[in-house]
Amino acid sequence: HQQRTNLKKEKSQLVQQLEVYEAQLGPAEKEEMSKLLREQEKLARKIQQLKRPASKTFGYHSKVEQEADRTKWVQVDFGESRKIEKIILVPAYPTEGLVMPGYGFPLRFKLELSNTADFRSATRIVDFSKEDHRERTDVPYVLAVEDISARYVRVTASKLWKGRGTEHFFALGELQAFSNGKNVARNQKVKASDQ
Repeated sequence: HQQRTNLKKEKSQLVQQLEVYEAQLGPAEKEEMSKLLREQEKLARKIQQLKRPASKTFGYHSKVEQEADRTKWVQVDFGESRKIEKIILVPAYPTEGLVMPGYGFPLRFKLELSNTADFRSATRIVDFSKEDHRERTDVPYVLAVEDISARYVRVTASKLWKGRGTEHFFALGELQAFSNGKNVARNQKVKASDQ
């Protein structure tokens, strides 16, 4: 946290220096301004890296499809019914180390809890299956849950994220579910539509 605060402070100082230089642009100053802009971009990348969640896994990544309107899902089995109080969808990041906000996060999806693996009698927690999800997808998506006991949690994507060219897919860094303050999804059995 302290390192992030220091980087933000340094970035702020560089922006202030940039404003001073903009008022007096000559050839030497233009070069100095370019240098400062490059430094600012480096700091922005470092800050973005610090925002990444501390997950030691690559998470879930569906098979690539040529069209966005394909259904993909991933679910976690807690092993027994648990009273769920909060669910967090942690965004994925490309394995190439690039910073791509919202990487693989579906445009349309629903999140459900159930006591059966087939989800025939599920409780829908959130539903963006008819309209695009418009919230930030570069930070964990946190959902409060009230008085619902379930053994399984499932995220079903119905409009996939667009990657390069015609590639579309669904990816999550981690799916967390909390019961009594503990992440009960951690190290549990995962099942996906592509398996």
